Amino acid sequence: KFHMVYCMGEVVMRKDFSIKMLKALEVIERPQGAGIKEIAQKCEISERSAYRLLEAMEEMGIPLINEQNPYGSTNQKRWKSIARQSHTPEIQKLIALDNKERLIISLALDNMKLFETEALSDRINSIKEKLVQKRITTVKNSTDFLVSMKGKKDYTGKEDIIQTILTAVDKKTQCSVTYSAACSGETKTYTIEPYTLMEYNNGLYIICLIPKYETTRLLAVDRIQKLEILQSVFIIPETYNPADLFSGTFGIIKDTPMNIVLHFSHKTAIYIRERIIADNQIIEELDDGSIILKFHACGKPEIKSWILGFGSEVTVLEPEDLKEEIKHDIENMKKNYQ
Repeated sequence: KFHMVYCMGEVVMRKDFSIKMLKALEVIERPQGAGIKEIAQKCEISERSAYRLLEAMEEMGIPLINEQNPYGSTNQKRWKSIARQSHTPEIQKLIALDNKERLIISLALDNMKLFETEALSDRINSIKEKLVQKRITTVKNSTDFLVSMKGKKDYTGKEDIIQTILTAVDKKTQCSVTYSAACSGETKTYTIEPYTLMEYNNGLYIICLIPKYETTRLLAVDRIQKLEILQSVFIIPETYNPADLFSGTFGIIKDTPMNIVLHFSHKTAIYIRERIIADNQIIEELDDGSIILKFHACGKPEIKSWILGFGSEVTVLEPEDLKEEIKHDIENMKKNYQ
């Protein structure tokens, strides 16, 4: 089992639909099932919408039955799930997943689109088919939600390298890597111990140890020119936690932490309020609808790029050196249009 870390990129979902479906399953999976009024009340929708929700669930492969209501009007049917009855006791004991858990797995699988290169898409589809056949997941309508992969890195031609990474991470074997650094442009070959395969902002990275320097590095998979598995194996330290490496970072760059104070106009404030920019963020509301955002993080290049993306709708208040760098960048940008 290889280690994988996910950091959320641009993901667009019909969350409301999925949440209503999970709520409906809560009452449908009871021994007595649920009438259409109960489902509508649970999901806070109309009875007509409840019927449409049930139809969508059946289209997604969730097995449902309806029968006469012994608890009320004879013309009011009750809906039940027969998913658990569709397995033998041995299979049910092995799988032990209810419909909500199957739905969650189905949603998670669609976040694996980053691996769907020409050579790897067949593997992803094979996984989905096997899970459906074992009734671990359900068949979904592909229009129910969307995973946006705009801006993703292109891994065409890197399929063998990705497969080698998965093997090395799984078997804990050292590798010889030939890598082209982004900043210097230099290409070097050295030995690494690949700990974790990580996704960030629709790109793949390896968290690895370089034994020669006893330092942990983050390598972009698309910049790997060659990767070969060596015979030597390694042991990951018990204290290793990949999430700890990015604690306090704005993105994935680790440098000197800063106290950031930004003023956002009322036009942009709504977009800042609805997102968690940093775990330690503080938002101060101002009378004109604008806000002051404060947080502590490292990763100055990523922070600068993010700030510049808001144009004139944001002003850097602190720190002073970041303010001066932003002003300098703006002056250089102006020269490009003279």
